[in-house]
Amino acid sequence: MLMPGLLPEQEPRRPLPLRAILGTAITVLAVLTIWAFVQVGRKNAELERLRSIDGDLHAVRRERDELSEAKSKQAFLQKEIDRLEAELAAAKGVPAPAAAPRAPELRVLPAELAAERLTQGLQDFRSARYAQAESAFLRAVPDSWIYLVLSALARTDLREAALFLARAMQSDPDWLRRIRPRDLFGTAEEYARVLGAVEARVAEDPLDPEAKLLLAYLHFHEKGAAHAKALVVEIGAAKPDHAGAKSFREVLER
Repeated sequence: MLMPGLLPEQEPRRPLPLRAILGTAITVLAVLTIWAFVQVGRKNAELERLRSIDGDLHAVRRERDELSEAKSKQAFLQKEIDRLEAELAAAKGVPAPAAAPRAPELRVLPAELAAERLTQGLQDFRSARYAQAESAFLRAVPDSWIYLVLSALARTDLREAALFLARAMQSDPDWLRRIRPRDLFGTAEEYARVLGAVEARVAEDPLDPEAKLLLAYLHFHEKGAAHAKALVVEIGAAKPDHAGAKSFREVLER
């Protein structure tokens, strides 16, 4: 047994200096901050990936809808071509050519959805987004035939406009006075461009009955019924059996 005083006395523990404590705390805080930044970066990357997937999905859906609309439009135009060919063949006294297989007819939406599409189409039309407007109008038939006439005219596709006008005459008793074409366009310059294109076509080929009928429709609202009737009478004189000219004249004479 050792005698007291032979062992060294235990020194009391000294508290850590404040500088060391602060250094440790700063280090821990820095590590936690870096970890948080890494986690936020991962979350942001995941959100961007999900947004990209969502955008791709919307794009695919839009392409699907556009393809469906294009097929429906092709079906309508083919049907009109077949009908006109049959009328021409009957007038000539020869058998009509066999109709080619057609895609399904244009789908007619419920009234509330058709009205929504028509409203969207009018907004697109006034903003000069004519292709989008036509896509919306195609989903709003039969209430949108005359609007389809103007969307085709805005794209300077007179042949298609004439087909739509023929359908409007058949299905809409108010086709001539439903709207004033000038009011549908977003700017006066756009309407002047369309009117000028139709007038130029008639000046280039005065015997083109479809272009002249379209001009009669526009002139009815610009110059009055007398100017429209003069053009319709010219069509009837050159082509007495022209169905569009007959329908137009009947409306003017009511």
